Amino acid sequence: MTASASVTVADKEITVRELTVMEVRDWVKSIEQGVRVVDPAGDALFIDVTLTDIALMSDADADWLATFGPSELEPLADLCRKMNPHFFRVRAVVQAAQAAHLRAILLGAQSPQ
Repeated sequence: MTASASVTVADKEITVRELTVMEVRDWVKSIEQGVRVVDPAGDALFIDVTLTDIALMSDADADWLATFGPSELEPLADLCRKMNPHFFRVRAVVQAAQAAHLRAILLGAQSPQ
């Protein structure tokens, strides 16, 4: 069983758990396969974590999370970061690759295959 910890959001105790290696791989695959749903508001809430990511790491539903402001969710996001540093390392690599790909497109260069 993976490690877990709790934090309170709006008088509700939310459990955040450590993602497994397979869950992180599946997250990467969802991006590679283009099946990850894009949510501009939820994806831009924090620089390094989305509402969908927080829901994946916790027992909170993404729709419920969307009813709160960023300041209310920051303690939950912080706990997600603490419990899943391996996810955030992979996420940083994916973001860097996406940024490089976008730069290449904008500059008219062919994307590396």
